[in-house]
Amino acid sequence: MKFSADNLIDKIGKKMIINPMLFLNKNSNEFDQTEARKYPIDFLSPYTKVKKIILEIPEGYSIEEMPKNKRIVTEDKEIEYSYA
Repeated sequence: MKFSADNLIDKIGKKMIINPMLFLNKNSNEFDQTEARKYPIDFLSPYTKVKKIILEIPEGYSIEEMPKNKRIVTEDKEIEYSYA
């Protein structure tokens, strides 16, 4: 998918801040529910999901700071989340 947008950048002084997840991040946890759960959670079989975002930085701009890599693993090592 290729797109362009004008509202995904926060400007603070001369700096521009870009959320690298753009519109792909979630603001809520899909397991949070206000109502009682009617069906059990089905995790299906193990799977890997990859979201790759490539940003083109225009000429004349430079990157001052990149997001830090992050890896979260549950105690039983059944679930892992990596952000690189």
